[in-house]
Amino acid sequence: MVSCVRIRSLFLAVVCLAVLDLSALAQRTENRIVGRVDEGQVVTLSGNVHPLARGEFDLGAVAGETVLERMVLELEPSAAQQAELDALVEAQHDPGSPLYQRWLTPAEYGVRFGASARDVARITAWLRGHGFTVDEVAASDRLIEFSGTAADVADAFRDRYTAPRWLTVPPARAGLTRRRPALANPAAGPRGANQAPPRAG
Repeated sequence: MVSCVRIRSLFLAVVCLAVLDLSALAQRTENRIVGRVDEGQVVTLSGNVHPLARGEFDLGAVAGETVLERMVLELEPSAAQQAELDALVEAQHDPGSPLYQRWLTPAEYGVRFGASARDVARITAWLRGHGFTVDEVAASDRLIEFSGTAADVADAFRDRYTAPRWLTVPPARAGLTRRRPALANPAAGPRGANQAPPRAG
C-alpha cells in the first residue's frame, strides 16, 4: 500500500512538473505585433533576391490573374529566441551536455522559438484580407504557406511578380517578391516564390 502511494505521488509530481514546464515555455513566446498594420509603411527586404533575377532575364510582369501557389511567409524569431536557439543547438551537438542529441519535435520548437498564436492569427488574417488563401501554418510557427494571384501579391507586398527569360516552370513559381508592409518584427518576408533553372546533368 505504501509503495502504491509513493508511486502515485511520484507520478503526480512528474505530471505537475511537466505541466509547469510547458506553461513556462508557452509564456516565453511574446506577442510582438502591437497596434494595427500600417499599410502605408513598407520595408524593403534584403538578401532574398535570386542571383539570376537580373534585368536581362526579365520578361515583364505576369498577368494579374496568374495563380501563385505555395508561397511562404517566413517569420523571424526575436533576438532572445535566436540566442536561446543558438545555445540549444550548440548543446545538442556537445557530447558533454545533458542536452546532447535531445532533439525537439516541430511543436516543441514552435512553443519555444515560433511566433505567438496571437501574432500568427493576426498575420494570417492580414493575408486573407488581401485575398490570399492560407494553406498551412507549420508546426514550428515560423512558416506560413499561402496562395493567391499576382494581383494579390502586387496589392499586399507592393511589388510586381515577373517572369524570367529562363522560365522552365509555370509562371506561378517563377516570380520574386521583395517587400512587405511593416508587420513589425516577426515577418521576415515571403520566400519560395522563385525558381532557378535546373542544372545541366
